Amino acid sequence: MTDDPVVRVLADPALTADLRAWRRAHPDATLSEIEHALDARLAPVRATVLAEVAADVPDDGGRCPECGGRLRPRGTRARTLRTAGDAELALTRPYPTCPACRTELSPLDERLGLLPGSLLTPWLAESLVRLGASVPFVHAADLVAHFTGVRVLGSSTAVPTHNRMAERVVDCRLPAELAARYH
Repeated sequence: MTDDPVVRVLADPALTADLRAWRRAHPDATLSEIEHALDARLAPVRATVLAEVAADVPDDGGRCPECGGRLRPRGTRARTLRTAGDAELALTRPYPTCPACRTELSPLDERLGLLPGSLLTPWLAESLVRLGASVPFVHAADLVAHFTGVRVLGSSTAVPTHNRMAERVVDCRLPAELAARYH
């Protein structure tokens, strides 16, 4: 078996067998219903692969953004986000500390563009903001739920996430590579 997480997960015969069993139990299913059944089975797989690939970065040792001191390993911390299909994306990332000023941080959070305190992946947060710029937020939340399977209304972080992303857009602090996608 391969070490590539994408190949390993998608090559799992249990995934196909489960979908085929569902199809036999639902012979009159429309193509939309079959797509939905497939997506429901792929969402947790997608989240697992995404977490593995996102965390697969070398530890560069880094410097403290506060004082410039050399960061020292201090273990790892977990962070759980929601991704497409309303699947949990469990990220385990290094959490170094600076012995000089005692700053603790996760450099991977910044590299991945994670919003502080958000329970949504940056892509979902961006989708919510882009839709929210076109329609009222309640409708944007419904559209995000329809297209991604993630319900954001009722979440304690939906509006703060929307506001933080919107502030980045309004204040022109949006990263250049993200801003380029708006034009």
